[in-house]
Amino acid sequence: RAAGYSFYNTSKFNYESLLHDDANLALNLRQYVAGFSPNVREIFAAFNFDDTIRDLSRVKLLYLLMERFNEKSMRIPRQGGHRFHGKLDSDSTASWTPVPGQAGHLK
Repeated sequence: RAAGYSFYNTSKFNYESLLHDDANLALNLRQYVAGFSPNVREIFAAFNFDDTIRDLSRVKLLYLLMERFNEKSMRIPRQGGHRFHGKLDSDSTASWTPVPGQAGHLK
């Protein structure tokens, strides 16, 4: 909704629950992506996300990457109905600054 587009996910998974079964992470992540509405699946397909899952899983980095994205330091804070613009520095730390006049929208 923040971007102005409606979407849904019918998967039994959410991002955090995917991390509870690292042995089946690639399969479960594919099922999670397949549960999104067609407009979101189209975005994943445009970026060849299935190939990315395969490649990261093959080199044993899928879980590590997803775990890193699940850390609180990577989440975009929301305060007073305003979104924040995120920036990752070269050392992988996140910093966030308000986006003026963009309540509810990511810049």
